[in-house]
Amino acid sequence: MVGADGDEENDEPQDCPQGEPALGTRQLLVSALRSRNQVMAMLSNFSTSYNAVNVGLVLPVLQYSVSDASGGGESYSSPDHQEVQRSLEDDQDDEESIVASSLLMGMIIGQLIGGFLGDWLGRRRAMVLVMILQIGGSIGSAIFVTTSESAMNELAIWRFVLGIGAGGVYPLAAVMSAEDREGDECESDEASEAGNSGELPADNQKSIESFQRIALTFATQGWGFLAVPLLAWPMLACRMNADSVWRTLLGLGALPGLLVLYLRIAGDSCSKRRGETLSRVEDPGDGQSNFVADDLSEDNEVDPDNEMALIDNSHLHGRDPNSLEFDALQDLQGENRGLWESIKSEPQLKRKLAGTAGAWFLFDVLFYGNTLFEPLVLEAAFGPGSGADGYELLQSTARDSLVISLLSLPGYFMTVLLIGRRTCTCRSLRTNSRCSAICPPFRQTPSFIQLQGFGLMFLLYLTIGLLWHRLSEVPWLLILLYASTFFFSNYGPNSTTFLLPSVTYSKECRSTLNGISAAWGKVGAIAGASLFAPASKARGEPFVMIFCGCVSLMGWLLTKFFVPSNTLS
Repeated sequence: MVGADGDEENDEPQDCPQGEPALGTRQLLVSALRSRNQVMAMLSNFSTSYNAVNVGLVLPVLQYSVSDASGGGESYSSPDHQEVQRSLEDDQDDEESIVASSLLMGMIIGQLIGGFLGDWLGRRRAMVLVMILQIGGSIGSAIFVTTSESAMNELAIWRFVLGIGAGGVYPLAAVMSAEDREGDECESDEASEAGNSGELPADNQKSIESFQRIALTFATQGWGFLAVPLLAWPMLACRMNADSVWRTLLGLGALPGLLVLYLRIAGDSCSKRRGETLSRVEDPGDGQSNFVADDLSEDNEVDPDNEMALIDNSHLHGRDPNSLEFDALQDLQGENRGLWESIKSEPQLKRKLAGTAGAWFLFDVLFYGNTLFEPLVLEAAFGPGSGADGYELLQSTARDSLVISLLSLPGYFMTVLLIGRRTCTCRSLRTNSRCSAICPPFRQTPSFIQLQGFGLMFLLYLTIGLLWHRLSEVPWLLILLYASTFFFSNYGPNSTTFLLPSVTYSKECRSTLNGISAAWGKVGAIAGASLFAPASKARGEPFVMIFCGCVSLMGWLLTKFFVPSNTLS
């Protein structure tokens, strides 16, 4: 009998699969910290998540600062004054919506531009450009926004600039991790032969490590989310000046980007110094000498987008795969096809785009739209926010944000730990039973993890929607179910929609197609953020929760039929 791996199975039951030959957690971290490309990808993704979510705490602090500066903190109780107050609150909601929309629109543009630049200029050079935009947007919003009635509009402009830089990071960080020098060739013959069987190649160690590195890069998003309330809470507790608080939160978003630029400049300086000691290198194949370019300029640099094609030969030249000399030697391997030709010749392009872009669109409808329900669930747990003054209310907002960030963390790292490995029910229950037809082992491929996430989110949202009123009377159970949706979002489509485009498409065009997929995700974010509030007011919270379940089911079906089971190109 032939098994899933193509090997003959014995009639006897097999023991539960042991651990895959992948890197352990400690080895993965050590390997990541030793790789300049991986560190740059992780820092850039941390920077993007921090800058994307810090506005959630910045806006209430900024509004408090503007109100305090204009003497608007006075309380009114007359009907006329209450009507004016409601009108002002509606205006504030509109301004907040403009600020949020400006970031999302900037990210859509940045994802398209960043993905294209990654294939055209090279991954690392494109990363430098988008990080400069992100740094400029962070510093500009912290310094040049005035504490006046036009503050929100000024902030929206800088958030748009920041969004272009943040969006460009999405495809570049994922692709840089996938093509890191510690990885394997994504286009291996074994991967091609595996087809869509749902199994990775027999020798899958490097494939799994590649998945782990991309998942590790994405996991830094969770730390970015967590960093915002961790920084805001002590400043508010110390009653630091409100104007200084929001400016500090925005300005600190430039630090990770500055570290990325430092790594890039420092790495190139080391490469040039090494190049000065060598002018020629002998080719061991024919004894001919090849120019190594000790005076390589930045214009001649070829970034690691083709690094995988040379990784096996790099030791022959004694070159560090992160060095400028190594980049230049890639030209000796022959001309690549043009970007447009590569996209047109991509196998099953429409099917793959439907899977990667469509699933990302549906997930972001859920992820961004569902943020509407965070205050409702937290209010059920902690009660309505109250305090003697504005600072206590702001501290309560920071606390709630911290709780949500902590709830979302475990799912990120569960993906890093399990992705690419074999798991089975009997082993997870720690019994001595043997695997059988009743208890088959499962390969935790990215597409399978995405199926698990969407499937369990469907069940959870449906349960919450159907039992909303009863669960509201049992706050701890409501929070448990709600936290589970975050867990299976992150151990599921939140991680895999980021990962899949980087291992689905050919290396010549994967950055561009990754950017297109990510841009469709942000279109879904705009749709979710725009539609959920009116739907909640018109039909109620249970209806919206059930709708979330239906969207999750659609994501499951799209993944099942359009995302290749084997995600190696």
